[in-house]
Amino acid sequence: MSRRSGKPPISKEKLRARKSLSQNFLVDLTIADQIVAAVPFKPGDVVYEIGSGKGFITERLVQRGAVVWAAEKDRRMVGMLRKKFNRDPNVTIHHVDILDLPPQSEPPEGAWLVGNLPFGIGTPILQWLFDHRDVLRGAVVTLQREVVNRLLAKPGDSERSALSVWFQARGTGERIVNIPPKAFIPPPRVTSTVMRIAFKPETPGVEGVPGIEYIVRSAFAQKRKVLANNLRLLTHLSADDWARLHEECDDLLRRRAEELHANDFVRLAKVLRLADRVGDDRDIGHDDTGR
Repeated sequence: MSRRSGKPPISKEKLRARKSLSQNFLVDLTIADQIVAAVPFKPGDVVYEIGSGKGFITERLVQRGAVVWAAEKDRRMVGMLRKKFNRDPNVTIHHVDILDLPPQSEPPEGAWLVGNLPFGIGTPILQWLFDHRDVLRGAVVTLQREVVNRLLAKPGDSERSALSVWFQARGTGERIVNIPPKAFIPPPRVTSTVMRIAFKPETPGVEGVPGIEYIVRSAFAQKRKVLANNLRLLTHLSADDWARLHEECDDLLRRRAEELHANDFVRLAKVLRLADRVGDDRDIGHDDTGR
């Protein structure tokens, strides 16, 4: 079998994925090639790689002229990567936890990001990703297919959730390829999807509206209920709040949250003005992004 396609001749014993690190190693080289091809970098650009593992994507990035900063938490993989790339000046290995980076391991300005996001911590890494959008050009990440469906779901889609609104207020995404479980060792129980992310909000201006995160999360608390029933669970709403809602947003109260556009939530937030009562709660994206 050619090294350009299919699985490489690597034993499961040598990989020894650790559950504690949510590890599933990509071993299908055809998919590795597709992931690298989806990153629109030019020779000499820095590509910041999360979870480099055994370096299959790393070596393909280098072959195409990238300068790779490889961030890896597993000490065993770090040792293997340093041995594999010890003579390559275009690869720097960082033994780090991506959610607790020292200053010297932070992505440099103008870098692209690529990563097979560790199982179980997809949401915090997505938050980290958008927190670094001032220095990153864009990203190509692998997540559970169902999670990508939620991230990209439009108003009216059954998969739409608070995570959809959170993501689309910050960027746009494009599906690249689905990855079957057999492409990993050990195989996960679900299909994964590679997604390219651009830091250009699909719904500009949503992120900065005070209190909107609280309202969105509350609206999606029980998706089968109409908005009015979910908002009745909020202890912060007064009789005056309800009067304003019915006067200015009555058309929204009879609909389900999944049917609403982000701008509808902006209307609700501006009418209710809950920011002072619920605090600055930015994170509406608490949705399981594990595989």
